[in-house]
Amino acid sequence: IPLGALAARLQSDLAGAALLPALLAFSGGIFLHIGLSDLLPEIHKAKDSRVIHILLFLAGLAMMGGVRLLRP
Repeated sequence: IPLGALAARLQSDLAGAALLPALLAFSGGIFLHIGLSDLLPEIHKAKDSRVIHILLFLAGLAMMGGVRLLRP
């Protein structure tokens, strides 16, 4: 469980559900920042399988976005 999501859950119990969306958005933003700042430079260093790695990274992002469609 990401630390930000856990903190958001604990905070929602203490301060109500008003802070939950903001804290979850913050946690998601940190996740994307780490992915884009750490993983993408490593992908560009690999010469032979660069396209495959980028496609898999984008597929992972698409799957995370697709999970939102499953929720009502």
